[in-house]
Amino acid sequence: MTNKTSSMLMRSLAVLQGKPTDFDKCLQDLYLHFKDDMLVLSSATTLAKNLPLIKSKQASEALGQEKSLIVVDCYSTIHADAIASISGLVVGGGLLMFLMPDSDIWEKLYIKPFSQRFIQMLAQYPALHRYTVNDVLLTDKIKGLLQPSMNIADIQMTNDHQSALIAIEKLLK
Repeated sequence: MTNKTSSMLMRSLAVLQGKPTDFDKCLQDLYLHFKDDMLVLSSATTLAKNLPLIKSKQASEALGQEKSLIVVDCYSTIHADAIASISGLVVGGGLLMFLMPDSDIWEKLYIKPFSQRFIQMLAQYPALHRYTVNDVLLTDKIKGLLQPSMNIADIQMTNDHQSALIAIEKLLK
């Protein structure tokens, strides 16, 4: 049994806007903090090789992992299947972040039906955190969105919870 109850923690959603040439520096700064707890989904060839990078076509191969920070490069295109696969890797208390151009060109750039619905959802999502590559202390702001994982011993379980847990443990033996 896991010692985290990350499913009880809220996941955050953020957009980092800027130019592709500026994303690499931001991602490098984030990588210094997150290391193995970060994954970048991108087909770009311009990102640094040391980043934990997977291509959109490989997104389903990452299933089964858990990460506190998932970064999805949506600069040139939005891959619906890749986003669906990768978003499930974000642990409770973690962050799913999209790399995108400035919002004033979204309508011109994203012309496919899914992309149109996606940007409309982002524009209307009240809890969306928006950042630009020029934000001062960007890494600290992003770290501030993450919620610490909880230890299962810190949770007050009801009798029903305890009974269910015992039943599940018996099934696993």
